[in-house]
Amino acid sequence: MSMLSKFSTFCHVLSCIAGLTVSVAAHAVGNGGNGGAGGDAALSNSVAKLSAITIPLENQDYALCAVAVTFNFNGVAYTKCKKMSGNSLALTHEYPGPPEGDAATVNALGNAEDTYMVSTYSPPDISNYSVYRCEGTGSYAQCNGGLCFKNTSGKDFPGFQGADTVAADEIICSCPPKQAKIYNVWGPSDCPTSRQVFDGICGKGPKKATFADGVSLHVGSDGPPITLIAYTKLYNKVFQTTHPLPKVCKRPK
Repeated sequence: MSMLSKFSTFCHVLSCIAGLTVSVAAHAVGNGGNGGAGGDAALSNSVAKLSAITIPLENQDYALCAVAVTFNFNGVAYTKCKKMSGNSLALTHEYPGPPEGDAATVNALGNAEDTYMVSTYSPPDISNYSVYRCEGTGSYAQCNGGLCFKNTSGKDFPGFQGADTVAADEIICSCPPKQAKIYNVWGPSDCPTSRQVFDGICGKGPKKATFADGVSLHVGSDGPPITLIAYTKLYNKVFQTTHPLPKVCKRPK
């Protein structure tokens, strides 16, 4: 099987399991907050569930797509992500090989060949970004586990051209678009006062519209905002760091 065929097969596997998310209880949050005392138990529960389906990647090159925006084409959400080096968390994503392994195996193989890397998670700068609580039918990009191709760095790419070209420290990753009724995405730190603006960030709308060629989606996760907040909490626990938790934006009334 050719390397391209292996990539295609692996991307299909990722697309099938990328929808795996943490099942958590409802978490009441408001604009500018990330949960009160009543949410501490729910957050701890979410972290415990998340730890069972993630693995730590220590001192590896990886792509950070958490706060990126996509360009959709032919059913794939292509995302301009940041090239990073250090510690991150990845959804397990079992890899059939060879050699058999998981997301860490795939990431190490790609970096050794200097051809590709995997999109994983580390806490973004929350002075610039917040988590948006999206309710009602809409779409987001699920990028944890997306494959990213190093030959896209420093070049134009469809949807990312001219002033928005891919910089030398950026990389294009392929992520599956997902649709849900309760989900959360990363967006600008200042919570919108306009419902239209908020819905645009949430990618509200039917699949035919939000998956269409040329549409942009924000990166996120299924479930309530606590699912994204838990990633940072777990990161702090695993790597002994003190990154602050992001605030949550709700749809304006």
